[in-house]
Amino acid sequence: MLETNSTPFTRNMGILDLPDELLLSIGEYVTSESDLNSLHQVNHRLYRIFDEYRYKYNAKHHEGHALYWAARYGNATAARKSVIAGTSLDPRPWPFTWLREYPFDRHPSIKEHNRGAYWVEDPLTQTIMWNQPAVTKTLLELGAYQKSMSVNSAGQPERLILWAAARNCVAALKELLRHGVDVNTKKEPPTERTALIVAARRGNLETVEALLEHGADTEAPDMSTGWRPLHWAARLGHLSVVKLLLDSGAEIDAQMSRSLDTTILLAAKHYEFDALEILLDRGANLDLAGKDNRTVLFHVIRKGSEELMKTLLCKGARPDITCLFEALSDWERDDHYERAKLLLEYGADPNMPIHTPKGPKYLLPWVLRQWYLNVSVIELLLEYGVDVNITGSGYFPPLLSVVFGEYSLTAARKLLDHGADVNASNEKGETPLLICAAKGNVDIAELLLNHGADPNINVKGQNLLARAAKWGRRDIVELLNTRERT
Repeated sequence: MLETNSTPFTRNMGILDLPDELLLSIGEYVTSESDLNSLHQVNHRLYRIFDEYRYKYNAKHHEGHALYWAARYGNATAARKSVIAGTSLDPRPWPFTWLREYPFDRHPSIKEHNRGAYWVEDPLTQTIMWNQPAVTKTLLELGAYQKSMSVNSAGQPERLILWAAARNCVAALKELLRHGVDVNTKKEPPTERTALIVAARRGNLETVEALLEHGADTEAPDMSTGWRPLHWAARLGHLSVVKLLLDSGAEIDAQMSRSLDTTILLAAKHYEFDALEILLDRGANLDLAGKDNRTVLFHVIRKGSEELMKTLLCKGARPDITCLFEALSDWERDDHYERAKLLLEYGADPNMPIHTPKGPKYLLPWVLRQWYLNVSVIELLLEYGVDVNITGSGYFPPLLSVVFGEYSLTAARKLLDHGADVNASNEKGETPLLICAAKGNVDIAELLLNHGADPNINVKGQNLLARAAKWGRRDIVELLNTRERT
């Protein structure tokens, strides 16, 4: 006969049958965060029970890493829960090895710690570094900006707006402005750049728009260079930003504090010709020059097109002598004649000097020394009234330069026909005819004699015939003897 147990039958109780309070007490003895997370994800009930507790556990035992994770990956809900659970919003030091995925090569808030180099970072800055505007908004609503007031990662809480401007984090930037950050906050010395300068340098059009809508100062300079936002945008070719700043009232002819360059001059100097044309259409002054006395036209001549040169000249740019020198100075060009002619047509004076530390330098003597310029350039200058007897410090009279150089008989004839002094001499008393005798150039020597060159000028006690004989120039001796007999 079967015997039965007198004890009533009872079902084994599982962990899920325990009440919520007891389950939460069990969770307090879990020492591993990964185990706690596993328990949290078993089912909806455990998720509800342990959700708040695991954030408190993280805040207490792991310095609130969950908040930094939420800031990195844009989880606003997790960020809110972490803060409510007690995670501090205060800045804290982080070893380099904990932030290997940091998006910048260098961070300004690196501090030296007695155990090595650390950054001082806060969750709000993290949201801007990783461009997570939803988390930025959440943290600001929870008072993160006020928490950052005392010890921000960059030394001042307003530095956050500079980071937002650099990263083009428009939504985060607007939230910062809405919570009271000064739109004209400046970076620390020596640059003292504003957020508008930072955004203009990077061409962040949306950020520039947001800053201007909140009253950003378009004339605040970069103290290290004196450049204003419009200078930076034009220099770097950010055309949309240039237009927006001009539409917002930026001063178009503002000069930089050090070089005195205007915006259009800076664009021309760095060959940003698209920006230059925008500024030109808006009425920029073409005649203002920097400390180097070079104008917009000078820089366009150097690298710009002939069509742009014509545009500037039609707009009233005045060609000076430096422009003529520049038009003829690049030996790699093949349009020296066309550019010089265009400048002369618009009133450039070929007889004006350039003042140098060694004295005045004139165009024609300089041109005659440039091996790559042909006779057509000399003819062009003569057509526009260049002085054929002009000299300068360190230069020979033009006719002497022709004789010394490799110019043709045509060049010498052109100068003589325009009144060049046939007996002009250098500091040694040597005349063109004497030089021809030394070089054995019979054709030019005969041309000089036909134009009245004096063959009897003595140099060091010898006349031309004696010196030609001494140098063995029989053709010159024969020419001189023939002229004496006739």
